[in-house]
Amino acid sequence: MDQIRNSVIARSLPGSNALYSSSIVSNEQGPLHRRLDVVKNKQEFPHLLERVWVKKLVHELEAKNPKWFEWTPFIKFIWVILLNMHMWGCIYYLIASIDPDEGMSWTSGKKDFFKQTFKTKYVTSTYFAMTIYSTVGFGDYHACSVAEMITCMINMITNTGLSAQVLEQFIELVNERRRRKKKSAPLLLGCDVRNVTKETMEIVSNKEVIAVNQDLLGVQAKKVRMEGDAEIWAGPLSGYRVAVVFLNRGPQKHIDITANWNDIGIPPKTVVQARDLWEHKTLKTPFVNKLRATVESHACKMYVLKPVA
Repeated sequence: MDQIRNSVIARSLPGSNALYSSSIVSNEQGPLHRRLDVVKNKQEFPHLLERVWVKKLVHELEAKNPKWFEWTPFIKFIWVILLNMHMWGCIYYLIASIDPDEGMSWTSGKKDFFKQTFKTKYVTSTYFAMTIYSTVGFGDYHACSVAEMITCMINMITNTGLSAQVLEQFIELVNERRRRKKKSAPLLLGCDVRNVTKETMEIVSNKEVIAVNQDLLGVQAKKVRMEGDAEIWAGPLSGYRVAVVFLNRGPQKHIDITANWNDIGIPPKTVVQARDLWEHKTLKTPFVNKLRATVESHACKMYVLKPVA
């Protein structure tokens, strides 16, 4: 029965089709480098977001609910555009405030612009920047002075590049989501289903293990360590989680297997919560820097690690 469970594990790890039979860990099967920057590149996140507070907000959403993993990239695209509009709106307001003659400024479209409330001035400046970005202007507001014209030309040039990048990444994101859905391995039961025992059916129909196989991230798991008959497999999941498998291939009844955070790609000193997928329970004690488990002969244990601090 443990062999059946091991076979299910082999096909449930993200992107994997079967366990490697080699007794040597190759370079391709080496440590799983799941740093945050690698995951972001995989998710096609805009690099402009690396230093803004929205990164922390989105990270928390993804960590609490993996379903947010599909939508957070779209939130980030919108945030990039709004951040760009805010920056250019402030620049246009600064240029207008330097010239005391409102008749020779883009603010001439609104009477007594500088006597308005802060909210009105901010929205008007951002609106002017948005009309340039979306190329629907110029209408009620337009550049008047030479400085404003030069600034508008620079703005349009930079916005052309930004629009192209956002559109390209948006299309790539949509295509990537389609590829991930297609990439999820189909689940086939290679036995006579008429004679399947209840215990076997419970193993092959484990919803939590199947969820790992069908995870949205679609990154293949790797063998990250092997010592004798003990093996550790790990793969990244959506929501900054990690799937880990401890496997005992040998006849030794009990083997203590330890997975260090460096082996499975979790940052040092990260506190994680471990979910036992075979026992269907979350371990009460959080883990820091490593996870240790005792595995019986020809058996395995499978966990999903979720960062909590």
